[in-house]
Amino acid sequence: DGGEESRCGWLKDKFGLSWQIIPKALGKCLGNPDPKKAQNAMQAMMKMNKIIVADLEKAVE
Repeated sequence: DGGEESRCGWLKDKFGLSWQIIPKALGKCLGNPDPKKAQNAMQAMMKMNKIIVADLEKAVE
C-alpha cells in the first residue's frame, strides 16, 4: 500500500513515517543469558527484513 520494508523489522509507511515492528520473542532471544546465543540471534536478525521468530529461536538453540 505504498510503503517499503527495511532491515530488522523497520518499515516506512505511505506517508513517509518509519516504524519498527518488534515481536515479543525478540527480547527473549537477544536477552539470552548465554552471550554467544544472544549474538547468534542478533546476527540472524541483522540479515532479515521481516523478523521471523522461528529463525531467531533456531539461532539460539
